[in-house]
Amino acid sequence: MEDKASSSGSETIAYDEGDDVYVSVDQDGARVDSQVLDYIYRPSYEPYASMVLYDFVARTTKMKEKNKEKLVNSTQAFSSWKHPQRGTHRVCMRSKPVLPVMLGPSLPSKKNSNETIDAWAKHVLALFKPWRCVHDLKAGGQSWSNAYDVYESAGLRSRHAKIIQNMQLLTECADARFIHPKAFVAPDQSDPLETKNNNDEEMPSSAQDVDEDIQQWKSKFCSDAFARLEDRSLDARDYNTGNGEEDSELKGLVGRDVLDALEACMGDSLHDANCNVEDSDMGDGPQVTHQDIAIHNAIMQRKRKRALADEHDDFVEPTSSRRRIDEPFVDIGTVPIYAATKSSAYERILVSIVSEMNLENNKEQLEAFLTVAKHVGERDPDQLLMFVSGVGGTGKSHVIRSIVKLFERINRRKSLLIGAPTGSAAILIGGSTLHSLILECPNADAKKNVSKLARMWRGVLYLIIDEVSMISAKFLSKLSEALKQAMGDNPKKSSQIFGGVHVVFMGDFCQLKPAIDKPVFSSEIASRLVDFTPGEDEISALNGIFIWRQVSCVIELVKNCRHAEDMAYAEFLSRLRIGKCLSPNSDPVANTDDYRYLMSRLLTNIRKRDPEELKLFLDAPFIVGLKSLRDNLNAKLATFHASRLKKVVHLYFSRDSVKRRPVPAGSAEILWKMQSTHVRDALGCLPLFEGMKVMVTENIAFDSKVVNGTEGVVKKIVYDEDEAGRRYATVAYIHVEGIGFQIEGLEKDIVPIFPVRTSIPHHTLHTIGLQAKSFARWQLPLVPAYAYTDYKSQGRTLKRAIVDISSSKGQGVYVMLSRVTSLSGLAILRWFPPSKIYQRPSAELREELARLGLRC
Repeated sequence: MEDKASSSGSETIAYDEGDDVYVSVDQDGARVDSQVLDYIYRPSYEPYASMVLYDFVARTTKMKEKNKEKLVNSTQAFSSWKHPQRGTHRVCMRSKPVLPVMLGPSLPSKKNSNETIDAWAKHVLALFKPWRCVHDLKAGGQSWSNAYDVYESAGLRSRHAKIIQNMQLLTECADARFIHPKAFVAPDQSDPLETKNNNDEEMPSSAQDVDEDIQQWKSKFCSDAFARLEDRSLDARDYNTGNGEEDSELKGLVGRDVLDALEACMGDSLHDANCNVEDSDMGDGPQVTHQDIAIHNAIMQRKRKRALADEHDDFVEPTSSRRRIDEPFVDIGTVPIYAATKSSAYERILVSIVSEMNLENNKEQLEAFLTVAKHVGERDPDQLLMFVSGVGGTGKSHVIRSIVKLFERINRRKSLLIGAPTGSAAILIGGSTLHSLILECPNADAKKNVSKLARMWRGVLYLIIDEVSMISAKFLSKLSEALKQAMGDNPKKSSQIFGGVHVVFMGDFCQLKPAIDKPVFSSEIASRLVDFTPGEDEISALNGIFIWRQVSCVIELVKNCRHAEDMAYAEFLSRLRIGKCLSPNSDPVANTDDYRYLMSRLLTNIRKRDPEELKLFLDAPFIVGLKSLRDNLNAKLATFHASRLKKVVHLYFSRDSVKRRPVPAGSAEILWKMQSTHVRDALGCLPLFEGMKVMVTENIAFDSKVVNGTEGVVKKIVYDEDEAGRRYATVAYIHVEGIGFQIEGLEKDIVPIFPVRTSIPHHTLHTIGLQAKSFARWQLPLVPAYAYTDYKSQGRTLKRAIVDISSSKGQGVYVMLSRVTSLSGLAILRWFPPSKIYQRPSAELREELARLGLRC
């Protein structure tokens, strides 16, 4: 809505000289389809006649009437033939009101001056008083402010008054940001909340409002978990002193008793720690020069951008390639690949693999292997879609290794690809991430290199997918479409799901689901179609569900190898997995209580029963369900382990920018403290010390097994320092045991980790003075690794672990508890409600297990 002498694209309706009302309609100029004329010539019958402009836009819409005769005497027809659509359209009520959006300048402020009060009253009357001409809004010679006062006391509805009040509040907030810019950045650029006043004058109320907004923003999105560690110098004497303030947040999360148990676990070990431990710090050897760092950076950049094995980024199709054959493909019947003369040789290969991998002692593993082997050996024309299910520790990875060995023995290894949804899961099975196998980019708008995709999948006949529980229905559809695209030159294959590639799925649906999207067995998507028209994402998810339903061969592995030494614990996990844990009421005779069985492993109970046993968990990882708890535990544990090694914990700050410009220091102080869950684990202040355990958060060098989830130990940190003494990491050298990584001039398995750029979207940055919807952060892709979430634990086998059942959700309880090999290797951080283990899996999961014929 505008108030000015002339406006391109607006309906101009003059009533009195100098007293005109304008309504902006369309940036393309006046058209026959005019919102202004719709309101002025709205039907003269109720409820339309008494509608204000705001409600008319929110509650009505215009429809074309096919039967023109009905419009002659219709109560929904426009009130005058002056409306150009009087004979073709009618007005009707919306089934659900919409929220009107005002385009153009903000509503004038009511509090600035007499002129703005009049302008404000004019806008408000036009929106919230019924009118067809200007005289309906005010009498001749009457001021706009007086006309509003009269209408407010006589006929303004309370609902409209509330809307007006909210609109005025938005205007005042917008004005306050420009009137008091110092509320965002203090004069010394150190704290955006600090406003200096040399005259000791009271802060204006509007500035106080802004200050409250920032405080609320910080309480919602920020944490001091790591910021409180800044430049704390630690040694064995000061670890147990002065930690009250630092541990207050952790104490609030887990309680005083749990914190005391943690202190008991850690405290005594400080006296036993070897204060003269020789840390294999690279600083003791040859110094790394700037030239060395540049070379290392170039090597890691190349590895980060590397293509798959035997594939090069600079590959160019030869210009002398054969002419494309336009004739259609013809299916030619072939003799099975290992028929007749080769059958006996193939059988000998199978027998040798079964013996080497000890498959004869596990009939389900043997069945899974032979099903694939039979399909490979006979070259079965039917597409194989197979699911090998099994709880953690039943040997799914062992079956994968057996299949890989088969393809290697028959010299067809290139016809098999292996993938998993995460980098760490892919490394465990010697495969690649599924995203890399289909050239899926984080940038949704990026164009896929179809020719490279086709080269990658040329000759590939089989695909093994691990951790299927973490694959969403939407991604499964995307995977199938990408493979069909890769087989585009083959009309038959490009019309089949997965491009005709034979797929073997591995996993356990009772483990973690996809973090965001719906799983492949979701029933919710289909049920919601009754209420709304599906969009592209819903259609893709439905297609993924349909594709999963085509899996026809299901084999369940049942022999648990991971927990073979503690069968009582294995049986408990089997009950927990399907939601059938025992209580005293379940079997009064046996008096079995799974809750009491677990409560014996509470840290506080272990401390009471045998304090010496706590020392066994000194280096055990913590597995939790929330990143906030993970970060607070990591802050506590980093402090402790640094004191053990006689090291100093330093914070390494990120370099943040908005629209390619550095973030002002005041706002940067706030961004550095943002919680890890809001910044994709790109920490604003990263605590590090030489000897610290860290986890990589990006796929840095896949071919060298340095991926998201890889753990290592910091050996050296090279950094810059600003005038305030803040450190900014240039590179961190970490040791990752057993990966065989080697760069000339560095020790074996030493990996240089450089800062990476992370784009962090956030729609409320304006609250802290940044006019943007996102910011970019350069930081080392590392987080402390003393505690991690259940998602990072999936696929691991641990001798000991401390888990937090209380913060877990859904199947996370089972995932946490099934990581350790026995009950004696388990410690539980704090008390948890019985419902955590007695809850049943979701109805849709139980239905899927029953459909697949799996144990439930």
